[in-house]
Amino acid sequence: MCKSRATTVTFFLALLFGLGACQTLYEEAPAPEGVGGTNFTAPVIGTRLTYRTYTGKTSVKQENWVVITPEQNFDRPTYALKSGSRMIVRHRDNGNWVATFSGGKKIKDATPDDNQMRHPLWVGKKWISTFVYKDYDVNREWSPVQNFWSVEAKETITVEAGTFEVFRLKSDPGLHSSIISTIWFSPELGLEIKRQWERLDDHYLGAQKGRIELIKIVSPTS
Repeated sequence: MCKSRATTVTFFLALLFGLGACQTLYEEAPAPEGVGGTNFTAPVIGTRLTYRTYTGKTSVKQENWVVITPEQNFDRPTYALKSGSRMIVRHRDNGNWVATFSGGKKIKDATPDDNQMRHPLWVGKKWISTFVYKDYDVNREWSPVQNFWSVEAKETITVEAGTFEVFRLKSDPGLHSSIISTIWFSPELGLEIKRQWERLDDHYLGAQKGRIELIKIVSPTS
């Protein structure tokens, strides 16, 4: 029993020291001299998007979305991506996720938002996102959720929808988080072109690997 307790204490001390080291590493700093950042521009209302999602080895789902202004009132400017009865609400000033609705009912949200984007962006930028996450379907709340983000590269990516200049962002899990994510984000469009994720074994929804890619984009003037 004493050995087990000592092992447990050692584990938690290592966890605390590890998180402390990560927080120091990911403390936000200004852009290096001569490095210009890229600010956020929200996608144009009326833009139509088609994304294809791959999970596991064989599961494939394709969804059509349209960028809209949500009817719901929020304490911040927002836009949303709507597909059938499903709607994903994002902050207009930074593109961060605010809430998800299904059938007019809010099923998940982040307070104040998920802070996955911290504009302006530049290669080498690091920050810690911290927010409160609620899943209303299972009546659970996690506070705070913490992720460690970095901008790994600025590169060109080709998907079915075309070729885009993007920032590649990576997140590693911190407190109350069990997801590793990589995002290819287009600052010109204000959209994710591609995302890969891995839910770890201790995630409340279970382990999963997947990716989502943009396969079609139609501007409202087309």
